[in-house]
Amino acid sequence: MIRRMRDVALVSVVLVAAAGCSDSSGPLSAARNLVGTWKTAFPVTVYFDNDWCTSSPSTVFSQSWDATWVITKGADDNTVNIQMNFSTSNNQVIAGCPDTGVVPEVSPMFLTGNISGTRLTLMAGQDSAGVFDFTSDNIQGDFDYTWCAAFCQREHSANRTFILGKQ
Repeated sequence: MIRRMRDVALVSVVLVAAAGCSDSSGPLSAARNLVGTWKTAFPVTVYFDNDWCTSSPSTVFSQSWDATWVITKGADDNTVNIQMNFSTSNNQVIAGCPDTGVVPEVSPMFLTGNISGTRLTLMAGQDSAGVFDFTSDNIQGDFDYTWCAAFCQREHSANRTFILGKQ
């Protein structure tokens, strides 16, 4: 009788443990609350690549962005809305033929952020616009957005230099 009760208890523990497990591949809950204002302490260099006058995209221009993100709650716990305001400086022509073909980005940009754990993936409509990691007071990663019309243009930072601090 004691052995049977022990077996029933063991089966109960296994069933309870199994019920708590999930094989869902959905996003992890946000590790931190990102709602608020975030700002770059130092301007970040953004590079512009395009195929304006070449058969494949090449880097033709760079500029510094002093950025502020205003993050608000999104449609669910794993989504945020981001208004990215930025001012530009230090415009540098890297290559051209004779023009760079660069179409400057307009501030503000309105983005959506998808959160999984401590990872923030930016979206501009249906297009990816970068991947960032975050803590309670730091967001760091690379902005990386490509759009195409008559030609394609990629705007991107490099080496995880896009760093914002909570204000």
